[in-house]
Amino acid sequence: MTNQEKAAYLNKYRKAVNDIKIASEELQTWREIATRISPQYSGMPHGSDGSDKLQTAVLEIAELSESIEQHIRETKKLRAQVQQVIDGVEDNTLHTLLTYRYIQGKKWEEIALLMCYDYRYVKKLHKKALFAIQVKEDMERHPKSVITLQ
Repeated sequence: MTNQEKAAYLNKYRKAVNDIKIASEELQTWREIATRISPQYSGMPHGSDGSDKLQTAVLEIAELSESIEQHIRETKKLRAQVQQVIDGVEDNTLHTLLTYRYIQGKKWEEIALLMCYDYRYVKKLHKKALFAIQVKEDMERHPKSVITLQ
């Protein structure tokens, strides 16, 4: 497995977290829509009272919530796999760098500041860390698909 493939494998967790964040924002939008829809109650006959819109919004919220919960469960498994790969790196400095980058999702500049290293040195350490990674063959042959939201 090349360093580029290793980095792509490790990035799957951050992508999954980002996908959940986007879906959660969409869920919040649907909740806001649902709270703005209010049926009109009066004795006078009239057209649609908004209940169809409310029902649609409620169904969308329920489906999206269920989807997000499933993605969260899958993402937890993916995180455990990525953490296991990182835990295989014995050098504490390299382990810390990989954790900052692939578990916490920090940018290179932040990592450099946190570790008190120059930005270029952090990139060099990253390359060394990727060389130190041993991705198990079964993970390589059967990679978990990246979570996709509907």
